[in-house]
Amino acid sequence: MADQIPPTKASAKLLDYVGLGLVLMLMPIEAIGPDFINQKQISTEEWLRAGFLVFCGLVPLAVGIWWENVKPGSGGVRLAPLEAIARNPLTWLIVTGVIVLGVPAAIGRTSPTTFAGLIIAFAVMVGLMWVFFRPVAAPVSVQKEAQPAAAAEKTETAISADALYVGNMHASTTSLAAEFFIDIEIRAFNGTGTAVAVTELQGSIKTGPNVALPPPRIKEEVFRVRSIQRAAEFYVTLEQHIPRAIAERMAQAIDAGDSVGMELNDLNIFVSPTDNHNQKVRLPLWNGITIRKYQDYIVTGRIIQASGRIGR
Repeated sequence: MADQIPPTKASAKLLDYVGLGLVLMLMPIEAIGPDFINQKQISTEEWLRAGFLVFCGLVPLAVGIWWENVKPGSGGVRLAPLEAIARNPLTWLIVTGVIVLGVPAAIGRTSPTTFAGLIIAFAVMVGLMWVFFRPVAAPVSVQKEAQPAAAAEKTETAISADALYVGNMHASTTSLAAEFFIDIEIRAFNGTGTAVAVTELQGSIKTGPNVALPPPRIKEEVFRVRSIQRAAEFYVTLEQHIPRAIAERMAQAIDAGDSVGMELNDLNIFVSPTDNHNQKVRLPLWNGITIRKYQDYIVTGRIIQASGRIGR
């Protein structure tokens, strides 16, 4: 998800107008338009062929209209080329030209004078788009020395650990007794104002009387953590392997209804801006979790550690 361009309404509008253009163009190209205008008999084969081609235009038209309901939630990478095309004024120039000039030409009912007028109108539209969308050169006499500093500032995005939040943690013991590992799902929120990535994991989880377990693994095949958009919820899943003897004791205790604790203070999951991996902050994990069985469900609780001074 790195360098992801989030899809916006520009893509929806492009699909909307492309679909409309195809609907208007494809049926006349199949000669059903002129035949209909000339009141000629249209065969069933022509209707079916034209209907199929019009359906090809209705698909992008429908996707554009109901974009908010059908767009992929995490498809920014796949939709980035479409978004780049939709943001280009030249694309809209071509689409508009095809609709304005192509439909009358396809029907074949436009007189040369009318068609010449359409070409002139299209040329005027090209000129207006050039005036409004052409790039404007910035003054260079004063800005030359300031540009490197601005570029350096852009690549040095800073984030604060206070803008990261862990809302919930859940442990799955499905594979504890047989395969000797558990999954811990961390539900967090990125409030830093910029895209971030989970870049590093250090330390370990402790259980029992100060027993350090092997370092866990981030299961990136479950949730993508290399580019998390700003103001977005994200998940990190840890796979924690447990020595067999400890795993069997934990499984027995949980099955008996007892609570098993796991300490997370020595586990560090680091988050960095996607454009500045030199800066990293620790994801504020819970101090620890408890795992117990309630009826047929595994319940994960939160351990909160506090320290203070008691005085007179």
